Amino acid sequence: MANETGLTEFYRPKAWADLRPELREAVANKYIPLYAGILGWAINGGLLREKGLPVPRTWQDLGHPRLRGLVAMPNPNTSGTGYTMLATVVQIYGEREAFELLKRIHRNVAQYTRGGADPGVLTGRGEVAVGITFIHDAVDNVLKGFPITYGAPSDGTGYEIGGLSLVRRTRNREAAITFIDWALTPEAQMIAATQGQSYQIPSNSKTPIPRVAPRFQDFKVIKYDFLKYGSAAVRDALVRRWTTEVFPLPK
Repeated sequence: MANETGLTEFYRPKAWADLRPELREAVANKYIPLYAGILGWAINGGLLREKGLPVPRTWQDLGHPRLRGLVAMPNPNTSGTGYTMLATVVQIYGEREAFELLKRIHRNVAQYTRGGADPGVLTGRGEVAVGITFIHDAVDNVLKGFPITYGAPSDGTGYEIGGLSLVRRTRNREAAITFIDWALTPEAQMIAATQGQSYQIPSNSKTPIPRVAPRFQDFKVIKYDFLKYGSAAVRDALVRRWTTEVFPLPK
């Protein structure tokens, strides 16, 4: 949206040819891909077993009444993860059916969180059985010792492309460009994973993918339309509809 409103401009970094082509194509010169992360779930299998419930497999499963009070989801008004989930189910099912599903899931939500990683923490604590989150955040929780696993819906899931942008008419243009070019080097992109901070898929094809990072080939990842669902008009309309038609419903 920053590019759409003229806040940022596109800069072609030195490593452009080394960036994963599927990520370059997806953002269509709106910004520079830095990493990709797959949307999924943190799962507390122990809590599900305690309640005699099966592990959910699809988005539809999250709307089943047996999960009442056992789901955590980020609020799409405050969380990009929450909006990615909203846009994902709309792309899979179409808007009408997706919103009927979101209403069913709403009845099961124990807490809407402000941040996208928070549902994984709630799942790890045993406050809910399923937390909608990016899988790399669930991986981080697993590595920190939380008794959870992770997965993604078999009917398809979306993903994010975290990125970099150059602010238009910035007073520190040369410094900003230097930072962008550095951040896209394999050496820079390896820092977060080696320090135990980040397990996304790095955008530079020459950067080793962290061993524990979720891979696209392991999940049914949809061809997420970043141009359409990244536009301000579409995003605002979907979030507004969710806020007025889903969020106020009783549970």
